[in-house]
Amino acid sequence: MPLNYDLSKFEQERKEEYPLKEGNYRSSQIEIPKGATLVILIAPQGSGKSTLARKWKEKIDCNCIVVDEIFRKECEDFLEEGLEEEYAIDLAEEISTMECIKRAKESLKNEKITIIDGLFLDIQGRLSFLDCLKQSYRQVIGITIIKEKDWIKQKLFSRVKEQGVTYQEIDEVVERDYNSLMFQYESDLLQIGLKRNYLLIGREDETVTIEEI
Repeated sequence: MPLNYDLSKFEQERKEEYPLKEGNYRSSQIEIPKGATLVILIAPQGSGKSTLARKWKEKIDCNCIVVDEIFRKECEDFLEEGLEEEYAIDLAEEISTMECIKRAKESLKNEKITIIDGLFLDIQGRLSFLDCLKQSYRQVIGITIIKEKDWIKQKLFSRVKEQGVTYQEIDEVVERDYNSLMFQYESDLLQIGLKRNYLLIGREDETVTIEEI
């Protein structure tokens, strides 16, 4: 499947599949209250979270915390120190989460809109994260991005195939993340700490605008 795969059909088909529940929104403009507001981007790898976060950082006064960047740096440092890969990954996940919380607290304390660019597909993990920050933010807004699985797989594979990663490995990662996302949506995102949740389907993340209110 080519990377210019047209997601418009997928977008139209899925709009009816994901009905809006109370507190869930579908809009061409996302409104973010100024000050200590926490914005969590929720999507599988390869869905465009980082691209969206970078674009918004140019539009509004905010701090953006990229969880994957923090994790990769920690993991690389541990591997260079000679730790076994499995142990390095586990340790990097723990430390990167703590570092993410630390940076978010500092940002929110300074009354900054704070965007968290991370997976957050694990319900318990999100609850623990929000619990650590509950004294720092005034409200939490979620932005969930849903794209066609094969489109995501092809995009990720094109990034890493030169590193020896197989398509099967990419397939397993995307299926896992996607299933977690769908389970979370069905269990109602608002029940796990969000004030409101914006749902972006297909290519809607490319045209949506953001505004401070």
